[in-house]
Amino acid sequence: MARPRQSIFDEEEEKQLIIPMTEFGIRMVTRNGEVTAVTSEFSNIRSLSLAERVVNELSHMDSEPYYEVRHDHGRSIFYRVVPSQLMKQMSKAWNGMSQIVSMVESGSERSVPKVRIASRLNVFQQAYSELLTKYGSRIAKKDGFLLEKASFEDFSKLSKETFAGFKEALESPVVRKESKQAQTRMYRNRQSLFAYVDSLLTHYSKLYVVRVDLGYNPDSARVPQKVTYSRAKRDFEKLMAHRHRKRMWKDDLVGFIWKLEDGAERRYHYHLLLFYDGERAEQHKEDQKLIHEQWINDLTEGDGACFISWEKAEETPLGVSPDGLIDREDHAKRKAILVYLDYLTRIDRLIGLEVPDNARVFGKGQLPKS
Repeated sequence: MARPRQSIFDEEEEKQLIIPMTEFGIRMVTRNGEVTAVTSEFSNIRSLSLAERVVNELSHMDSEPYYEVRHDHGRSIFYRVVPSQLMKQMSKAWNGMSQIVSMVESGSERSVPKVRIASRLNVFQQAYSELLTKYGSRIAKKDGFLLEKASFEDFSKLSKETFAGFKEALESPVVRKESKQAQTRMYRNRQSLFAYVDSLLTHYSKLYVVRVDLGYNPDSARVPQKVTYSRAKRDFEKLMAHRHRKRMWKDDLVGFIWKLEDGAERRYHYHLLLFYDGERAEQHKEDQKLIHEQWINDLTEGDGACFISWEKAEETPLGVSPDGLIDREDHAKRKAILVYLDYLTRIDRLIGLEVPDNARVFGKGQLPKS
């Protein structure tokens, strides 16, 4: 028997990594000041994470999910259906998936490259569409639901047929190939980024890490139509080109890591980690603010925005911030950086950008010379 597929985020990791981001929200800095940004990105990741756990459980079952059937006393023509916990989770996951799919499809014309949802999750959403459209709201009820004989027979027949169709689609060569490729990409990106951080810490006894999230102001009426992939890529490349000229960067900047994402509200945005020689940390205490100003006012001509996920260490997933000064022997701080990078690579297994062959969603600097 095949070994059960491991979930991308288990429930404990979801509590540790995703829920804190949802609860604290994101601060957005624009040319007009600072506000709290409304974003569905983290709740979407929670929905996709639940759907993935459901798909994993279904994939190792030989028959449709269990539900209890009782004849309703005194009403012999009715059946009371009491769904299992798995069926309730299926209904919840499918509802969340449907909202995300609708969001992705509504933005498909403006989003080039396209946003892609994991193929296994698409199979689940499509296969269970008829069953859960008809019965999903009833399945969610605490004490089950009543069906007349004809409706019960339809429900029972549809449950069996849906599960069989789901399993067949899930095991198709195309879906298996796409899932394997996505897993390979994730491991390759993660190992590459981990090795890069380890190399920097081997070469420098201390690093000073500045984290900035750069994007565009979703609340500006003129911005959404102007924020294309080409525009975002061009603005970011101009920023990174400054590392060869700006005094703030060229002397002490020893490395960097970036990732491009496309969110429902924030649109295209970059996560950027800058690594400086830790011996000169004091010279870079204001760099986050300076980069914010440069991005918003100069490079994006006022259209830009910068996002801050947390201010205090206790607001971070591990209670240890992945930015600031890190000593080579500071294992907690090193783990915080790696957990953050691991999170960025793992969410691409759920949802990410389908970029052309010659494009990238991750980038990093050159390894230090020995």
